[in-house]
Amino acid sequence: MDRTVRLAVAEFAQAVPRAGDFQTGAFEACLNLGDQIHKQIQDQNSSDVSYRSEFPLKANFFAPGYRFVVSGRADGVFRYEDTATIEEIKTTFSLKRLLKEIENTDQHPYKLQLFTYCYLFQKYAGMKPLARLLVVSSRTGERQELELHYDKGAYERWLEAKLPALVEEQKRIEKRFARRKRLSKSLSFPFSKKREGQEDLMEYVESRLEKGCQTLIQAPTGYGKTIAILFPALKESLSRGAQLIYVTPKNSQFSVVLDAVKALKQAGTSPRTLVLSAKSKACIAEDELNCDPAVCQYSRRFYDKLDGTGAGEKLSRAKVLDGAKLKKLGEKGELCPYGLSLESVENADLIVCDYNYVFSPQANLLSRLLQVKRKRRPNLIVDEAHNLYQRSNQYYSPELSTTTLRAVLEKVQEYPANLREGVEDLIVRLEHFVASHAPKELNKPEVRVDMEALERLHDETTRWFVRAMQNESVDTRAVFDLFSAVDAFYRINDGDMESLCKYYTQDRDARILRVECLDSSSLLSQVYDEFHASVLFSATVKPFEFFKRVNGLSEEAASREFESRFPRENRKVLVIPQVSTAYRHREQSAAKVAEIIRRIAEVKTGHYIAFFPSYRFMEQVAEHFGDCLFELIVQKPRMPYREVESLSERLKSPLPCVVLAVQGGMLSEGMDFKGENLHGAFIVGPALPVFDHSHEKQREFFDKRYGDGFSYAYTYPAMVRSVQAAGRIIRSEYKKGLLVFVDRRFVQPEYAELMPKGWFEESVRELVSNNILSEVGEFWAN
Repeated sequence: MDRTVRLAVAEFAQAVPRAGDFQTGAFEACLNLGDQIHKQIQDQNSSDVSYRSEFPLKANFFAPGYRFVVSGRADGVFRYEDTATIEEIKTTFSLKRLLKEIENTDQHPYKLQLFTYCYLFQKYAGMKPLARLLVVSSRTGERQELELHYDKGAYERWLEAKLPALVEEQKRIEKRFARRKRLSKSLSFPFSKKREGQEDLMEYVESRLEKGCQTLIQAPTGYGKTIAILFPALKESLSRGAQLIYVTPKNSQFSVVLDAVKALKQAGTSPRTLVLSAKSKACIAEDELNCDPAVCQYSRRFYDKLDGTGAGEKLSRAKVLDGAKLKKLGEKGELCPYGLSLESVENADLIVCDYNYVFSPQANLLSRLLQVKRKRRPNLIVDEAHNLYQRSNQYYSPELSTTTLRAVLEKVQEYPANLREGVEDLIVRLEHFVASHAPKELNKPEVRVDMEALERLHDETTRWFVRAMQNESVDTRAVFDLFSAVDAFYRINDGDMESLCKYYTQDRDARILRVECLDSSSLLSQVYDEFHASVLFSATVKPFEFFKRVNGLSEEAASREFESRFPRENRKVLVIPQVSTAYRHREQSAAKVAEIIRRIAEVKTGHYIAFFPSYRFMEQVAEHFGDCLFELIVQKPRMPYREVESLSERLKSPLPCVVLAVQGGMLSEGMDFKGENLHGAFIVGPALPVFDHSHEKQREFFDKRYGDGFSYAYTYPAMVRSVQAAGRIIRSEYKKGLLVFVDRRFVQPEYAELMPKGWFEESVRELVSNNILSEVGEFWAN
């Protein structure tokens, strides 16, 4: 029996062999002009009774062992009694260049698409249609009608080459599926001994994956949860011939996954792994923003060079592909590394990437995967899942700032006069637009955006953007900065999201018109629907109900906390409730906090970190240390990475020190102090978000939706930061560590219930000591 393969016309109508440029579609995609122009032309033609837009067509094509079902919708069909015309509409920035390409390229994809529709129509209607390609400039609106000669015989000769190529491609796909299934059977856990608790976690994940469920997991740092979740997820994906997508909030966290892959390889099995970098980081061209093949030699003739240089074969054989390897291949073959990474997506068993690739509105990995969804649905792992909802909210929270506008104005002073004059006036009017929304009372900052004025400014910005991008001599960063800011602000205001707050703020230097997304959970839930199963995990996703809701998980999603299996005698947790670090008490508490840190750290000198709710309070406390038995190191705002590395090296020194840092900063999350001997951490107060208009709107929003707005907007995010900071200590079963929580709120039930399982038996009061220094001394003595 023939295997059935379903293909869209655009996917089917490609040159044999592949040829041409790598087109990101970045300009047209961000402008969305193609869709607008299509609709405008179709609406104009609708008055003609012979016209029908989006005409559905489908046909079967047979090759030995296969039936290819090809379907699509022609942009327009003019049908008369004894004749018909098939019209395809294509938009382009450069009309002249595209017309030349179509004229000089026999197997141009636009020609092939049009001829495929003609062939499908002829099979359907029994008449040979005329073929018309309508090419429209998205820059000027100019149109060119190309009456192309559709020759059924010539098309069938092309089919004679196309169908065998499709069969070979399908065999490669089936071979890939078979390889994955074999790999799944041979995949073995890469370590001879599992850590205590890992087996339980692996079995739980495996059972959830088999059912295709959404799952939320909390497990402490040092548990070995990365490999314990990755291994069963990869094994289940491969058993279906599918892929595993592993996303993290930061590129710096890729190394943990790659270490696991390395361990799998050493154990005898090696999944093909692709690490996706941001497009800007992958670029090796002089102008990273202009991917037009007329400008970028790495995009030009990409597919000719890919197959002609053997780079495609190297991609298919590679076991691990990361940014460095893709750049090396790109430089050697004059090929776009970003294009190479997308070419590698289907062949990869494991794809490791930033949240952006899957969850952002411009996500291109997800759209790429959707093209092959018919083949298998991948599994999804979300690492550090406590970060996801806030990152997602940011995707839908654009702003128009006079600071951004003035920065662009400064950059465009080097532009040619004809471009500069137009944009200078535009920026002035954009600044006026922002200022015009200033409320009469600044304590009531919410505004109603003037959509008529915004639409006019957006249209003008778009026209200038298109014109400026055609000029190879200008700084495209300034062009993109301006267009991106205006376009993002316009699109979110033009939509129908309910959970938006729009407000105006100003300070001495800037006026800002901002849209704040309070809850993007409904958009996240749509993403999970595209995967077989999703596993979200972190050391801090309690309470589960909160994180399930804000992360867009279904009500049926499972959740479970895994308790630390490290020896309890290696951990000492104390709560000191005699001090208040609430904002109104900080000045009077600063000296007391410094004394607590100093005296406890001097019981056993070594390396300690104290995490504070703000830089200001940290600096206030730092002033009260005086002479100590240790070096005092204070984290700087926006600390350069080289200084972070220097601090990491300092912590390996035997000389004692106490580091003062902030909760939620780079030292409290994502830093794995593996080789450093950290003796303890002080968590100075829960780091409640600042009481501002944004967080108060969140509180009101969640109050209406769930009835517990303060917890959702303040308490839960604060405790996530506090517990994450505490996780820097005791990262292996062989180390001892001290955790000291300083603030009276930590004994309140709404805060204490968010602490990890195992820190106390029945009541948080068990962690309150009447003789702190004595207990600390005994802990270190044993």
